[in-house]
Order: sequence, then C-alpha cells, then structure tokens
Amino acid sequence: MTQNKPENAANENAETTIDMPERTGCVRALLITVIVLGILLVGGLAVVVGTIIKRIKDDSPPPRPETINGKISISEPGFENIINVPEGAALMATEINDRKIILHLRDAEGDFLLLVNMKTGQEIGRVRLKTQKN
Repeated sequence: MTQNKPENAANENAETTIDMPERTGCVRALLITVIVLGILLVGGLAVVVGTIIKRIKDDSPPPRPETINGKISISEPGFENIINVPEGAALMATEINDRKIILHLRDAEGDFLLLVNMKTGQEIGRVRLKTQKN
C-alpha cells in the first residue's frame, strides 16, 4: 500500500510504502468460525425465547401418564372421557374455541360453567355463578 506522507517540510509529495501482512488461512478460518458461532448463538436465543413464549401461552394440563406417548386428542376416533357433573344438571349452552369447551350447566344449586380442555378432553375447572343483590 502506498501512502502520501511528508517526511520533511521540504518534500511534501514524497511517497512511502507500508507493507501490510496478507491474511493467512488461519485468520480467515477464525473469522468464518466467529461469524458462524455468532449466527448459531442468535438462532439458539430465538429458539429459547420462542419456547418460553409458547409454554406461557399454552394452558393445557400435562399429559396423563396412561396415554400412549402422552398423545391423545379429542378428535381421535374412539376417544372417550368421562366428566362428572352433578346429578340432575341440565346443559344450558356450550361455547367452543381453539383451546376450551365451555359448558353452561344448571343444577339444584344454580348455574355453573364447566371448562374442558379441547386437546385432551380433561376438565380444567368449574366456575359457580352466583347472583348478587345490589
């Protein structure tokens, strides 16, 4: 590489040559390794963050131990699950979304909601509806 550099005040246009070492194969391999590891680090971080977000949003209960490989679906042929409801309870309404089935039931004590996981068919919980006097 040549560079215009004055050596003294009398000769301002003098050219000097600076020898720059060429990149060796080891330096190039190290540079490629650092770039690849940086990409892997960013990709791994994205996978970890995505997994955390998925687990936070997933409200399904853990799989039952008696299922084969923990996989059972309400849409499989022959699926059967028993959910106990109070004797004499009447089904008033249902609502289905991608995660839950909500059954509105009425028994001798009043109305309540029965929440069922759409994937597994397991009962998530019950909500008793109570009238409030103002």
